[in-house]
Amino acid sequence: MVLAGGVAHDFNNLLTGILGNADLISMLSPADSDQRRAADSIILGAQRAADLVSKMLAYSTGGRVVAEQVDLDALMKEMVDLLGASVARHGTPIYNSPGALPRVETDPTRIRQVVLNLIVNAAEAVEAGGAITVETGTERLDAATLSKMTFGADRLPGR
Repeated sequence: MVLAGGVAHDFNNLLTGILGNADLISMLSPADSDQRRAADSIILGAQRAADLVSKMLAYSTGGRVVAEQVDLDALMKEMVDLLGASVARHGTPIYNSPGALPRVETDPTRIRQVVLNLIVNAAEAVEAGGAITVETGTERLDAATLSKMTFGADRLPGR
């Protein structure tokens, strides 16, 4: 755990430099330029990496990672936009949003990791130029359906 903490601190120091420089590039670039969009994408990615580092630090010190209320729709849009350039030569990620989703109590870093893994795996599997469709939604579950679910048996029916 001490090693994870040391690595996390070193990585955090690197991220500070990356964020500072990307922020400077963003501020000095015209609003609608490719440079500004690229810098903003770097900033977003570095902020996500900083979130991950904070989770590593919490783990290395024996702290608990606390779930928070997350806007899943915004998180999904962010991830699809962020990963679009990374997987572009394989396929195009498309997010089908149902509109406003209820907020969920979760660890956003873990959700981002799952989405990242799913999109990267899909990009490797799709033929060049194909679409990678990510879709979210809600579903109303009754007691019979919930009773059959591994993590739903103790839940009340509903959305």
